[in-house]
Amino acid sequence: MGREYFVTKFMAGSVLGSPKMRWWHQHGVCTANYLQRYPSLQIEERKAARAYAEVHGADWAKLIGARGNPAMEEHTQLELAMIESTFSDPFDRSEMFAIADFLSENVLKQVSFLVSRNREFPAQRWKELLLEHVKLFVESVRHYATPDDRKYALCMDRRQDNTLALAAFSTEWL
Repeated sequence: MGREYFVTKFMAGSVLGSPKMRWWHQHGVCTANYLQRYPSLQIEERKAARAYAEVHGADWAKLIGARGNPAMEEHTQLELAMIESTFSDPFDRSEMFAIADFLSENVLKQVSFLVSRNREFPAQRWKELLLEHVKLFVESVRHYATPDDRKYALCMDRRQDNTLALAAFSTEWL
């Protein structure tokens, strides 16, 4: 199976893989859908999306045997908060930057937790992958809101590559 074929199938959700691979796929799809649909969502739909994000983050903790560690739940909630702040009226750029900083701090929390469980864990690589995930997420929100369709599409392609790398790493190490 060629890489492009696999990536296409993976991102479409039609590749059977480990639960961790499926989680990363679902995470990427859910945040992209929330971004694209947010301006037209009703209040109840927004609440439902937030509730789902909590469950989704908690599912990650179960998958990696870290029940009670809310780091990924916090990560997902921060991503939703960034989307919401981007479309707020009036728009507050400082709020978006603050959320981006919280997302980066969250990466450090996740890395510290995983290193505390396994001293052999390749923390630097995980940190790089997660920080790239955060960077690409923030960039995709910015390009979508601008709107710059070409840059958004290019960024989403890079997000797909990063999602695949996160999924593969997770399957191997977590």
